[in-house]
Amino acid sequence: MASTSGIYQKATPFTVFNAFNLALFSMGVIDESHCDATITEGEGDDKYTRLFINDNKIVGVISLEGVMAATKYKTAIESQVSLVGLDINNMTIRDLFNEIKERLAITA
Repeated sequence: MASTSGIYQKATPFTVFNAFNLALFSMGVIDESHCDATITEGEGDDKYTRLFINDNKIVGVISLEGVMAATKYKTAIESQVSLVGLDINNMTIRDLFNEIKERLAITA
């Protein structure tokens, strides 16, 4: 995809699976060997999200939240918001995204 400035921007890999009453999507880098950390949250069989983090940035996600939730993850991956200064090991994914939203608002 070319941007308006004529510079090529690599597309973020995105996969959707929706069958057998299961809605799953993955996006970005989801290989632990290319990541420094992951954050996983799950509530039973129908709630699961795993974030992949490298160099203090979210680089990928696997989630059972449904494809409608993908937008916030795509924004976080593509904007490369820095997670420096956050205690990601003691934050929920919701708290992390509230912080990312604030950081994006500051840079906008």
